[in-house]
Order: sequence, then structure tokens, then C-alpha cells
Amino acid sequence: MTQPDLGSIRPGDVTTYGIGSVLSGGDGNPENNVPKAWQDMVNGFQTEAMATRLKIPLIYGIDATHGNAHLYGATVFPQESGVAATHDPALAQRIGQATAEEMLATGIPGLFPRS
Repeated sequence: MTQPDLGSIRPGDVTTYGIGSVLSGGDGNPENNVPKAWQDMVNGFQTEAMATRLKIPLIYGIDATHGNAHLYGATVFPQESGVAATHDPALAQRIGQATAEEMLATGIPGLFPRS
């Protein structure tokens, strides 16, 4: 599977080249960095993916393990090691829940975990 960065893909490329995943790395954000613009962008890629012969949904990749720092105004939490140092699993759970809610607001149902 090929996973181009958002900055190197054009409308229609997912269908034309059978791309299975797109990554928002670095400054990979829609021009208007608000939840609706993210939703429209991700839904557009999904529409292209479903127009392919196999109709396999696209995986949209983003690293938001301590908050969705890509989205303007989203909450950014301390790095995982800092949260772990608190020895407070309930805090880690609340951070995960808040991050999940902010990710879902952009239309991205998951994130890439770190190893």
C-alpha cells in the first residue's frame, strides 16, 4: 500500500492510483484548519476510495497520541512519558477520551499508535 503525505496528493489520485492511505504529517492540514474542512477533506478521499474497483475504504493516518495538534484550537497534552510519570491511569484515560472526541470531530476515526 502506498501512503502519500497530504501535501503530495491531488484530487482524483486515490481513485486513479488505488491509494489505500493518506497521511497528515508535519504541516499536512486542510487550508482552512477547522473540523468541517477536515471532515470534507477526509470524506472526499473516502468517496474517491469507494470509486475504485475494490471499493476498500481509505485509512487516513494522523499522529495524535497526545492530542490532535494538527487541528487549530485542539487540546495538546503532555507527551505520553509525561502522563505516565504521573502514575495516574484515570488521567491517561481522560486524555485519551478527549483526544478521541477531537479526532472524531474531524472525521478521522483513528490514529497511528506509536511503538
